[in-house]
Order: sequence, then structure tokens, then C-alpha cells
Amino acid sequence: MTFKSIKIVFVVSLLFSSRGFAQDYTTAREVLNANLEATGGASNWAEISTVTSTGTRELDMPMGARESTFIKYDLYPGYSRTEETIESPMGSMEQLTISTPEGRWTTAMGGRRELPASTWISTESAKDELFLLSDDRVELMDLETEIGDTGPEYVLSFKYEGETYQRKYNQFTLFLTAAEAPGNDGSKNWTTFDDYQEVDGLQIPHTWESVASITINRGAGNNTSTITVVTHLESISFNDSLSDDLFAEE
Repeated sequence: MTFKSIKIVFVVSLLFSSRGFAQDYTTAREVLNANLEATGGASNWAEISTVTSTGTRELDMPMGARESTFIKYDLYPGYSRTEETIESPMGSMEQLTISTPEGRWTTAMGGRRELPASTWISTESAKDELFLLSDDRVELMDLETEIGDTGPEYVLSFKYEGETYQRKYNQFTLFLTAAEAPGNDGSKNWTTFDDYQEVDGLQIPHTWESVASITINRGAGNNTSTITVVTHLESISFNDSLSDDLFAEE
């Protein structure tokens, strides 16, 4: 068998692997609908009004590595509360971050600090794809394909709030593998998703990694550094009764 024949056999074996056939979609809307179907169904996702999740994080920061534990409450649309305990060589630090349609803020050792108001799609519903399919502010663009770290992927682009963002979906599973979102400083940050597990009939990623750039003012000038955060989901529940007090001013 020639090298060319071996290469052809290898490619064919990928397309007809035990994971099934690569899906053949031509539009962004088809991929978004297929993702909803593959991860539990659009109607089931639309019924989720609250999410409560717990987990751990590994933070690779300019001041050194850190670990943390967190509990997060989401009330859709627009409300989120994260209580996090960050461990460091100097001890532990409690941090609270709250997001509402009126604003966002965080509290830690330095006191309360205002954050840029959240306008991102992840605050609108438990499943971003629902928002991307239904909101008039979203302009879906042409669909592309590429070979990514997880194999053949759809690369979906869309315009929102004057910016263009991308999302990537595995062609076999239709699961989201990576997504681009705005950072607090106006940059665009990537998050990759892995370790999908079924919870109450829904496919949920249990590990995701975010890479962001931050600019620190050091007096003589600004210094840009990279922060990598790896999140491991430990538990998640849907439609718990959440008090409005969770999202009130502290």
C-alpha cells in the first residue's frame, strides 16, 4: 500500500469512527439547532430559569498560581452571584461577584470595586444557542470548517454589539468546544470546553479553560499579562428556588 493510500484510509477512518458520522451542515442556524438537539433539546433548555453550580478553579496569574472553590447562582435573564474562596501562600481570601441588569461589582480585601456592565449573551439564558437563534441583535454569518484539537469542527461566526465573535462545534458530537467572548478591557478571550457529562438529560461540560489578557498599571507604564483559569465543575442543579436577596446590594 502506498503512502497516499494509507493517508486516504486514515482520513476515511476518522470520518467513520466509532463516534459516528461527521454531520453535514451548511449554515450557522443549522449547527445551533443541532447543538441544542445533541445536548438535550431546545425545549428542555428553555425551561431552565435558575442554575446553581459548585466547583474548583486553578488560576495561573502574574502573582503566582492559586486555587479556589466557588458556588455560583444564576437567575435568568441577567442575574448572577459567585462566592469564591481563593487560597494563596498568605492565606485564603473571600471574593463575591454580583451581576444584575443594573450593574456588576466585586468585593474582596480591597473593598467593593465596580465592573463594566455585562452585555454578554451568557447572562440571558442557560444555553447561549437559544439566544443566538432568537435575538434580533445577533447577526449569524457564513459557516466555515476546520480541523481543530477535537477533530473536524464547525467554525460559527456572528456579530453582536458591533463586534464579531466565533464559536466552534465538533462535527461528530455537535458539542461546543470553544467560544470567544469580550473581556473587561475590551479584548476578546477564548474559553475551551471539555469533559461533557449528562445531568438531568442535558449534556454539560465539566471542565473549561479560559485565557484572558489583563493590563496592570505599574506607575511607569502599563504591563499586559495573561491569566489562565481552569474550572472543574463538581455539581450543578437546575430550577432551584433562589431568593432575590442573593443579588441585592451588599
